[in-house]
Parts: sequence; structure tokens; C-alpha cells
Amino acid sequence: MELTPSFRLLLQHVRPVFTAPSFRLFVLIVTGWALSCRHRFITECIFTAGQVGIGHWSCYHRFFSHYAWSLDGLCQALARLLIARFAPDGLILLAGDDTLCRKRGLGLFGAGMHHDPLLSSKALKVFSWGHDWVVLALLLRLPRWAPTKVFALPLAFRLYVNHQGLAKGKRDC
Repeated sequence: MELTPSFRLLLQHVRPVFTAPSFRLFVLIVTGWALSCRHRFITECIFTAGQVGIGHWSCYHRFFSHYAWSLDGLCQALARLLIARFAPDGLILLAGDDTLCRKRGLGLFGAGMHHDPLLSSKALKVFSWGHDWVVLALLLRLPRWAPTKVFALPLAFRLYVNHQGLAKGKRDC
């Protein structure tokens, strides 16, 4: 499967953030992510992008930790693109939120115990192990499509690293 030419053109706006090899891999991962109908795991992205058996699967997993690219640069390029398109007059409405992605395993980088709003109630506070992603989003009201709806497009995102979680399972030497 392939991305539409308009989506490929959109990805060219973030190309300066990457080296040539990392951009090629980024496009393959985004292709799999955008076209996947099921879970958006890296292995699912490899399958959906039609890259099974082309290169080793570990290079896709290592993209996030070892390849040359900048998360801050990606967020800046994305923010410039979205603000130029949806808020050219300068009126910018922002919202911040955090999302808990439940995970398992002590060896998972950046995971920790975080408040779980989906499982909690007023009477019972529940904490879950996982990643906590903090997101800054551009808020849009688009009366042409749905006058009562507000859309939130992510401008910047960061993994909140729980320092207690980093020490879990490690021994003092």
C-alpha cells in the first residue's frame, strides 16, 4: 500500500528534521501507521507498509532510539505547518493534556506509575504502569464541517519520564 501524493507532499515539510536514511524509514513507519486498520504497533506498521522481509525488523524499532532525528525539530516543523494552515490570522487556541499508555515490563524505558483516569473514580484512585505522554494541541473550530465540534491537532508532545520508574528493578551496587 502507498500513501496518497498529497500526504507524501505533506511529509516533505518535516524532511529537514531527518537525515536521508532516517527520513526514508520515517516515511515507511508513517505509511504503516496511517494505513493500519488495527493496532499501531511497529510490527503492524511494517506489515501494513508492505515491508515484511525487506530489511531486519529491528531497524524499525531502533528508529526511535538510534537514528538521527530531532523530536523538538519535528514538533517545530509540525507546529509551523499547522499554524500556517489553520491559524494564519494569529489567533491561536492551545490545550494541554496527558495520555497514559499502559505498558508491562520493568525494562521499558520511561515507564512508571501514573494516575489512571479511566480506571479511577471519585472514591478510588487507581495508578497504572506505563508511559505518560504530554501533548500540546492547537484547538480548531471548523464551522464548515461541524459547527459544534472542536478539533485538537497535536503541535508538541513529550514523554514524561518518571524518575522512580527508571530506578525500578535496578539494584544499588
